[in-house]
Order: sequence, then C-alpha cells, then structure tokens
Amino acid sequence: HDCAPGRYADQEGQRDCSPCSTGTYFDGIGAKNASQCGDCDSGKYAPTAGLLCMPCPPGTFCPDTGMSSYKICDLGRYSKFPLQTSCKSCPPGHYQNVTGQAFCRPCKLGTYSTISGANSSALCQECPAGTYGDKKGMGTCTACPSSQYQPSTGESRCLKCTDIDEFKTNNMDHTGCIENE
Repeated sequence: HDCAPGRYADQEGQRDCSPCSTGTYFDGIGAKNASQCGDCDSGKYAPTAGLLCMPCPPGTFCPDTGMSSYKICDLGRYSKFPLQTSCKSCPPGHYQNVTGQAFCRPCKLGTYSTISGANSSALCQECPAGTYGDKKGMGTCTACPSSQYQPSTGESRCLKCTDIDEFKTNNMDHTGCIENE
C-alpha cells in the first residue's frame, strides 16, 4: 500500500509506514525509503517525525535546512514575520530587552538612541538641551527651530523666546534666549 505524506515503507509488504525523521518531510504519497524524505527548507522546521515542515514563528528563525526546532531571536534583535532565516537588529531609536520577540520597543518621548541592536531602555539617552524628541523611537533629537530654546534635557518640545519678551531670540545653542539685535 502507498504511504501517506510524511511517511515511507522501505520493505516489500511492510504494513506500517515509517515516519520521516524530524527536520525532514516527503509531501507525496508512496515513498519507498527514508532518503525520499527531504530536509525542511530554511525558514521552516519539523519538530515531530512524519509531520509537515512548519514555518518558524515570529520572534524566531531557522537558518538551516533540515531543522527539527527553531532558534530564538537574541536580545536587541527581532523577526516580525514567520519563515525567517535570521533575526534583524533593532533599528536606532528602538531596543528589545526580551528574547524571542517579533518587534522592538521604541525609546520614549524626549529620548533617542543611535545604536542598532540596543538591548536595554538604558541605551535610550535624554535629548540634550537645545534639542527635543517629539516622537517615540527617534535615532536623533531635533534642534530647536529659530527663536525657540530648550534649557532642559529629555524634553519633547521647545519653548518660544517671544513668550518671555517679544524682543528676545534664541542663543547660538538654543538653550536660552538673548536680546534680538
């Protein structure tokens, strides 16, 4: 008799079909030997003998063919979709402090990070005085625009010099206001 997909019979008259080993699969019917069981493609794995190759789930990766289990993404790395053969580094402005994740966490408002693959929120630094961070996940802070200033670090907006005095403007590094000459 013909064996079901994922199984083979290598002896004449064999009643029970043998399962393809973990990490392999045969998707036709009637396999005659174990060599017809092919390795799972990279991006997939077969954890159970005789069953289908399955996509590696988000937060994991399967870099090789014939894998019987997936690998977990490290700290500072992620895989957003199934079937991945590698994990990506978190982009600047983001971090991931837990393994096996499908996303990276953004640095909060008023902070930034220039580092790829950051593995802790501690790598998100406060925006320096004279700059601001008005979005989550910023790789750099934005300089305060003309006639605005920010004396503090870690802020999400700038202040207007004209709110102090209509004749004031920003100093050179946008950390305070001076007389407009």
